[in-house]
Amino acid sequence: MKIEAVLVLSNAIKHGTQLQKTFLQEKGALDCFISLLESIDKKMLKAVLEGILNFVKGEDPSVHNNKDEYPFKKYLKRKGAVDKISELMGDADDEVSQRAREIITMF
Repeated sequence: MKIEAVLVLSNAIKHGTQLQKTFLQEKGALDCFISLLESIDKKMLKAVLEGILNFVKGEDPSVHNNKDEYPFKKYLKRKGAVDKISELMGDADDEVSQRAREIITMF
């Protein structure tokens, strides 16, 4: 996947409703982001982490009583992405590690 496509998806997720984000997740957007967490391209990693952050940032707390019920966070845990993101907190690139840290603090 090209970085431009990741950025477009990330932007759509950032500005989308919960229903639109769920649609994108069901169509594989979150799986694409997860698969790209192993990228060595720092620009790609930053864009992917931003996309994941946009998924989890937007989960509406009024819809869920327990943070374990958040569907995107639950999905990321089930797919093993949280461990991969945790590893990126130690990345030499400050932006990558900062974005990873921001995601992990939401769990």
